[in-house]
Amino acid sequence: MSVILKILFNPRKSLDEVLQKSPRVSLIYAFILASIGSILSFISLYFFEREPLEKVIFYSLVIYLLDILSVLLFAFYLAVFLSVKYTEALNISVFATVPVWLSDVVDIYQPLRPLSVLGLFYSVYILFLWFKNLNARNPKLHIVMYILFYFANALISEAIFKNPLVRKILGS
Repeated sequence: MSVILKILFNPRKSLDEVLQKSPRVSLIYAFILASIGSILSFISLYFFEREPLEKVIFYSLVIYLLDILSVLLFAFYLAVFLSVKYTEALNISVFATVPVWLSDVVDIYQPLRPLSVLGLFYSVYILFLWFKNLNARNPKLHIVMYILFYFANALISEAIFKNPLVRKILGS
């Protein structure tokens, strides 16, 4: 938990601690924090928006899995293009995404969901600081890639949720 607080309140000085974390610890954080948006979306969509249960469960699982997948893919991207070990890239990817996952608390009320982009802005800021500290070449390119992963994740999730074929398959 202390690493999360350091990332949020002192991101400049948190990189060394982030890089030293075990990949197992990073994945535990990812599995737990990625569930925030999916659980709160489930609550909001099922209890407040009155969407069918099957559709909401499916959507919650999809956004959870896509959150994890996008972090893993971005880590792979970083490992290749920054020439760092995958474990370090995974740590950077997971811990830079913490503000995104924490900002998912607004998923409890669907009209507020666009506010979760504030978490993206803070994650981009953290990545910028960390890339600068790592003396990464083309930090802007890596940040653009992070944003593309973020929006691809969101677009795919929403496309699946609103797809009439999914509705037909789930019988809703």
